[in-house]
Amino acid sequence: MTNGTGRSRQWWLDELSRRPLIYTWLLYALFLLVNNSINANSVWLELSRDAQNSSDWWEPWLWELSSAASTLVLAPALFWSFNRQPLRFGRPLQQIVWHACGASLFCLAHVALMVGLREIAYGWAGNDYEFGPWLRELWYEYRKDVWGYLNLLVTYQLCAMVWQRLRGEAVVDRKSTR
Repeated sequence: MTNGTGRSRQWWLDELSRRPLIYTWLLYALFLLVNNSINANSVWLELSRDAQNSSDWWEPWLWELSSAASTLVLAPALFWSFNRQPLRFGRPLQQIVWHACGASLFCLAHVALMVGLREIAYGWAGNDYEFGPWLRELWYEYRKDVWGYLNLLVTYQLCAMVWQRLRGEAVVDRKSTR
C-alpha cells in the first residue's frame, strides 16, 4: 500500500531492514552523546562549586566523551554477543555465565580504551592523566560498566522483540502458553 507518493507506508521498515546494526549503532551513539553531555555538564557544575577546584572546563567533557567513544568502539562486539546469547527462559545458568563473562570483558576493554584516550588527550594538553589506584578504580568502573551492560542488553533485546513484531517475524510459542 502506498501513501500517494509511490512510497510504501512502511518505507522506513524497509530502510531499517537493509542495515539494522548500523541504525542500532547510530541510535546508541545519539543516546550516548546526549547522556554523556548531560553527565559532563553536571560534573563541571559540581566541580565549579568548589573554590579549590583545579580542573579545567574540558576535563569532564574528556572523561565522559572518552567513555562514550570507547563504548561505541565496543558496541558491535556487544551486539554480536547479545545476538549470540539472547535472553531466554531456558538455560539460565548458561546465560548468566555468558553475560557475566561478557560484562567483565567489556569492562576491561572499556577501561583500557578510555584510559588510553585520556592519556593521549592529557598528553596533547601538556598534562599527565592519573587513573588512580588500579584496583580501586577498576572496581569503580566495573560497577558502572556491568550496570551499563545489563541496561544495554535488556534494551537491545526489547528493541529486537519490537522490531520482529513490526516486521511480522515474532511468533508466539503456543507450547509455552499451555
